[in-house]
Amino acid sequence: MRSALVAAFAASLLIVAEAQAAKVVDIQGNVLVDHGRGFRPISMSQFVPSGTRVMARAQSSATIVYDNGCREVVAPGAVATVTQNGACELGDRRDFMVGSAAAIGSAAYLIYRVGHGNRPASP
Repeated sequence: MRSALVAAFAASLLIVAEAQAAKVVDIQGNVLVDHGRGFRPISMSQFVPSGTRVMARAQSSATIVYDNGCREVVAPGAVATVTQNGACELGDRRDFMVGSAAAIGSAAYLIYRVGHGNRPASP
């Protein structure tokens, strides 16, 4: 039972991380976001999930900031799609992937220990 609870908790952390992949900030002018239901204007910073498209109209701009520190500027007239890790150099992504792998490995070990830690030793 405990292992199921630990697994559910670990999965919920991953879902939360996926739900808020980045934040759109430094909004200047006419900036729109599309979560899959058409573009809508935004005027204040907001968290957005992976897959969201950010469009800056003429003489407008915004910045997409990812949890790993990656910053992607959406230039006037451009459209950018929010990804899980951002469009930073490979080195930044590698650091993020190593950190994510370590967190997942730790969670898997914890699940294993909880599930196997209460069994009696075999004779």
